[in-house]
Amino acid sequence: MSKCKLIVLMIFIICGPVSFSQNVTVSGTDKEWSGKELLFYTYSDQITYIPDTLCRCKINTAGDFSCSFILHETKPVYVLLGKYIGVLYAEPDKTYQIQFPENKEKTKAELLNPYFEEEQIYLDIENATKNELNNLIRRFDRMYNDYTSSRFYEIYKFAKHSGVDSVITFMDTTVAFKENKYFDNYKKYKFAHLRYFAYIRHENVLTKEYYRNQPILYNNTAYMNLFNQAYDNYFKYYAKTPEGANLPINIAKSKSVREIKKTLSKNMALDNDDLKEFVILKGLHDAYFSHDYKESVLLQTLDSLCLQTANPEHKKIGENIRKKILQSVTGSFTPSFELYGTDSALYRLSDFRGKYVYLCFCNTLSYACREEFELQKKMFEKNDPTLEFITIFTDEDTKKIKDYVKKNGYKWLTLSSGSHPQITKEYNAKVSPSYYLIDPNGKLIVSPAKTMKEGFEEFYHKSFKEKP
Repeated sequence: MSKCKLIVLMIFIICGPVSFSQNVTVSGTDKEWSGKELLFYTYSDQITYIPDTLCRCKINTAGDFSCSFILHETKPVYVLLGKYIGVLYAEPDKTYQIQFPENKEKTKAELLNPYFEEEQIYLDIENATKNELNNLIRRFDRMYNDYTSSRFYEIYKFAKHSGVDSVITFMDTTVAFKENKYFDNYKKYKFAHLRYFAYIRHENVLTKEYYRNQPILYNNTAYMNLFNQAYDNYFKYYAKTPEGANLPINIAKSKSVREIKKTLSKNMALDNDDLKEFVILKGLHDAYFSHDYKESVLLQTLDSLCLQTANPEHKKIGENIRKKILQSVTGSFTPSFELYGTDSALYRLSDFRGKYVYLCFCNTLSYACREEFELQKKMFEKNDPTLEFITIFTDEDTKKIKDYVKKNGYKWLTLSSGSHPQITKEYNAKVSPSYYLIDPNGKLIVSPAKTMKEGFEEFYHKSFKEKP
């Protein structure tokens, strides 16, 4: 045996089979969208929904674009398109030539509405067969949604007697392509969701039939949507049962994953260690946002789980939950970013370590922002070396931002959120303007911070400048 082959064999024996990443390319032509910057992203996991950027590109003047990224398994991929969020179920080692919808930008009212949500649409794929995954899901969802929306009351009131099982059989045979595992599981858990709504109505029965001794499908949207609904605030519910009475002690006092697992084991449906860990992760996530336990308690429990778990996916989700909690806690490290400025240079939050940062999220259409900036301009012109002013504009049109900044003579650092559109959600910046004060070590001091009209300048000088 050659030396090279021997090395390869030793690597295989020590590390196991090598997993080769596979390339995915998304391209297309649409002159109506020319000049638009595109960001394709997925979610790091479907408990925290922290966005994970896959690739960025810009549609040229001819309307052409192309973007490539690496996928290890089938995942939903998203792209923001004005009023829409386009979704593509991307499979490894595939090339997609996609078509965009009509270009409909958000109205002024929608841009300034913190609760506006884009409409999710399927992206059209050129020359795709009817059995291509996205076409299968689209046909299935159309049928499924038509049935559930038109028979909602009847399904819930008459349960099994509503004929739901017969309809499931009909839908299953109508879209019966059996050569795509992702789609098979997608149908399985959509049907489970329908049965859960109609007549199962208890997570223990659901768990025994659909989750126990089944693989955890971290990236299958149907699996995860049902799991998130069935186990929503599960710790709060389970602690009120005789079996779960010790759960608050396990979390608040022991902070012990082992003890939590022992208490969960009293639920006979949860007899799988991986599933118990997954339920714990979901429970810890929801417990923080329902304010059931102190942040420090939940963080210690998460740290224990991340150290003890043998499942790398659970370690990643645990770290994501930790990150999400810390992002919302004053005194924690703020969400990092890499954004392009109106000077076309790339800036990172870490570039400003050593200074206080007065960070603002704003939109060029906001009159309130314009008023704030006129006051901010006066403070900026005093050239305080300890303080960095940064404004992140949420407009999708980069040229519009540049023109606005130039016209009004704003000299501080102005950035566009275009390459990272989820940044506003990471900071929970729901109104325009939204201000944050970050310390020289990158930690969040005040969230939200005072606006200029509320007296930020006086607050800053009294709180930080005049300290010995």
